Amino acid sequence: MYSPTAYFWGRITSNVLLQLFYPISTVLILFWGLSIDTSFQNFLMFMAYAMLLNVESIAQAYFCGTLTSDETAAQSINTMMILLFMLTSGGLGNVDSFPAVIKWISYISP
Repeated sequence: MYSPTAYFWGRITSNVLLQLFYPISTVLILFWGLSIDTSFQNFLMFMAYAMLLNVESIAQAYFCGTLTSDETAAQSINTMMILLFMLTSGGLGNVDSFPAVIKWISYISP
């Protein structure tokens, strides 16, 4: 009924306000239990990072949903993308030690 682009942007814009409730409520509960610098600027940065990461994850899931009409295939593609981004983000290993073939993925990793 809609083109994939119209569906993607329609879903993102209609759900973004509802989806921001989750990171806000989580950060309000979690921030002071982490024993980190509790300055207001640090709180705002932490909140902004949580909200942007949530919106990015939702957009990635919708993107994977528009790639195929099969729900199981979309979930599998999304899982593989998440694993690839996690492995190349630098949290599990030094990015400088990665082979040049996959080093560029760390620059597009959310």
